[in-house]
Amino acid sequence: MKCPHCGKSVGIFSREMNTWSKKQCPHCQEPVKVFFDLKVAAILFVPAVLLGAFLRLMFANFGLPGALGSGLVVITCLLFTMRLKPV
Repeated sequence: MKCPHCGKSVGIFSREMNTWSKKQCPHCQEPVKVFFDLKVAAILFVPAVLLGAFLRLMFANFGLPGALGSGLVVITCLLFTMRLKPV
């Protein structure tokens, strides 16, 4: 994710993004808000459904629950759609 104020990269799992209080950029200390970009989610929807179906079959062949593959795809898509915006 990129900070909307300074343009520097901010990690999804960084300490600043995983706080319950106000989130701020670790570089410029400006307040930011995390949101999910629906445009990116719409673009990723069809590939995610296809990949989820494929992983469901692959996991079932290995004796693992098929829902595990679908869950991994959903979590990955959510991480890809996260963006930062100024408060």
